[in-house]
Amino acid sequence: MATCKGCGAPILWAKSPNGKAMPLDEAETTIAEVALESGFNDKLHVTWIVRGHVPHHITCPKADQFRHSSRKEK
Repeated sequence: MATCKGCGAPILWAKSPNGKAMPLDEAETTIAEVALESGFNDKLHVTWIVRGHVPHHITCPKADQFRHSSRKEK
């Protein structure tokens, strides 16, 4: 199991759509994304529900240590 070098939390590594390595929180989130689609009589219908992993930079208290200098807030 990999761990974050900043906070020590367990993480998973995945590749982003542009091929970069992305750390994710190991635990799956209980929050789900829901896609809605307009259906018969313009009522909304759920087309899919996804649960997954949160990008670790969202939950890591030390995330600023890993930001590129051009992206750091001034």
